[in-house]
Amino acid sequence: MWRAQVTGACLPRARIAHSYIRHADLSDADLSGALLQRANLESSTFGRANLAGADLEGALLRMATLADANFSHANLTRADLAGADLTGVRLRGERVYGVLSSAAHYDSRTRWPAGFDALKHGAVRVSED
Repeated sequence: MWRAQVTGACLPRARIAHSYIRHADLSDADLSGALLQRANLESSTFGRANLAGADLEGALLRMATLADANFSHANLTRADLAGADLTGVRLRGERVYGVLSSAAHYDSRTRWPAGFDALKHGAVRVSED
């Protein structure tokens, strides 16, 4: 899929592991429980998307817009979030072992799992105007 426009799509429990879905617009989509292991989702938009319970282990989310997405109970183990927009994202309680967040942007609304040091992982806090 290249530059797919699936805003608001209802795709709960979708099985799209190992897929190549760069530059897709999945804003407001329901991907709850989706299997997205090792999917290439670089530069895609997931603004306000529901990824609750999704398995994103090893997914490439470089430069993705994830602002205000719901990741409750999601698995982000070894996901690559380098340069991603994590503003307003809540990651508390999610599995983020080995997550790469170098140069990912976050703000005061971003919630990290207990013990996760965003600065140590290279994330950059942006100021809200």
